[in-house]
Amino acid sequence: MKVLRMPKEHLPTLLEILRGWGEVYVPVRLGKNSYRWEPYTEIERLEYSALRTIIPAKKFFYRPTEVMFGFDAKKGYSAPTAGLDERIVLFGIHACGMHALETLDNIFAGSYVDSYYFTRRENIVIVATSCIPDEHCFCKSMGADAIDEGYDLFLTDLDDAFLVGVGTSRGDDIVSSRPELFGEVETRR
Repeated sequence: MKVLRMPKEHLPTLLEILRGWGEVYVPVRLGKNSYRWEPYTEIERLEYSALRTIIPAKKFFYRPTEVMFGFDAKKGYSAPTAGLDERIVLFGIHACGMHALETLDNIFAGSYVDSYYFTRRENIVIVATSCIPDEHCFCKSMGADAIDEGYDLFLTDLDDAFLVGVGTSRGDDIVSSRPELFGEVETRR
């Protein structure tokens, strides 16, 4: 895995690059301690330190109800395609949310593969972010407080910069599109 450093001042530019992939969804404050996923409009609305959204990120991967097929007496059966080619970016999923997606991957890859789920999964760029759990989090006790795969990019807050972990070739394409935003990670001995 490649690890880079990005000054925080480049975050708005990164979000604009991500818009080139698809509509970017970020956690936005809804109430005093509540957040929800909303389309990115401006950097001031992004709540990087949001811990939990009211509705989890799984809403982007599968719908509560879904049309499985259509039927016409003359044409026969047809598979629906509406909404399956929608490309989006989820910015701000934490390690515990990534573990939840891994569980969904395993469920929907079972004996009867859900091609709708996996089509959406392939069309979603995931930019995971680090977090500092609060008293309501149980990630550590469940072994879901760290990840090392499943994301395209992983941002770790370093006060003045982000440590950017590149997890996929798609993530590498994103950082390679604007290499001047990223620098090498300096190690001290």
